[in-house]
Amino acid sequence: MDHSASAPRREKAIISWLGITQMQYRNPILMLWWSAAFPGFGHILINQYWRGTLFTLVEVILNSLANINAAMVYSFSGRADMAKQLLNLHWAYGYLIFYLYTIWDTYKKAREFNVHHELADLENARIKNFLITPGDIHILERRNPVFASFWSFMLPGLGQLYNNRVMLGVYAVFWWFIYCRLSHILTSCYALFEQGVVQSTQLLSAQWLLFMPSVLWGAVYHSYLNALENNSLFKYEQKQFLAERYTGSSVFILEKTRGDEIAGSGTV
Repeated sequence: MDHSASAPRREKAIISWLGITQMQYRNPILMLWWSAAFPGFGHILINQYWRGTLFTLVEVILNSLANINAAMVYSFSGRADMAKQLLNLHWAYGYLIFYLYTIWDTYKKAREFNVHHELADLENARIKNFLITPGDIHILERRNPVFASFWSFMLPGLGQLYNNRVMLGVYAVFWWFIYCRLSHILTSCYALFEQGVVQSTQLLSAQWLLFMPSVLWGAVYHSYLNALENNSLFKYEQKQFLAERYTGSSVFILEKTRGDEIAGSGTV
C-alpha cells in the first residue's frame, strides 16, 4: 500500500521536542527590518530557528572583531577619526557582506514562505496538538501574549520559555547575561546612584551595550507574536477536530467570529 499518496505535501504546523513550528504569513519588509536591526532575528521570526541562531552568533562574532558598534558610537558623537582608528577593516568587509546577505535572504524567504503558507491552508493537513517526549510535554494550547511579552521584557528568553520554545529561551537567557556582563550595564546602573552620571557612563562598554536594545525588543516582539499565532493555531486545530468529528451530522461550525469562539472553547 502506498502511503505517500495520503501524506500531506505541506503541513501548516508540527509539534516537536523543540516546540511548535508553524507556517504563518510574514510581512517581508518587516522581516527585512528585523534582520537589519540584528542579523538572524528575521530568520527566527520566519521560524528558521537553526539558521537564525547561527546568524545571531556570526553577527556577534564579526561585529566584535570589526568593532562595528564601538565605531558607530564614535561616529554618531562626531568623532569620526577615532571611529576610523577603531574599525578593523579586514573584518568589517566580511561583516558587510554577511549583513547584506542576511537582509536579502530574510526578505526572499519571507515571500516564499507566504506562498507555502497559503498552499498549506488550502491543503488543510491535520495538525497534531499533543506530544510527549522523554524530557518534556508539548501541548497546543492558548497563551497570553501580554504575559509572554512582559516576561521577555523582564528577561529576554523567559517569554520564549513561556511559549514552550525551550532551546530558544535558554539561548536568549544565556546571551542576555553575557551582554549584561560584558557591557557592565548592571555595574553602571549601581554607580549611577552612588557616583553620578559621568562615572556611570565611563563604566559602559559601547561595543556590547549596543547589542542589547535590539535583543530586548526583538525578544519581546517574537514572544508576543508567537503567543498570538499559537492561539490562532489552537483555534485552527479545534475547527479541524470538530469538522472531522461531526462530519455528516446536523452540527455545523460557524466560520465567523462566533465560530472562532466555539472552536476555542471546544464546545458545540
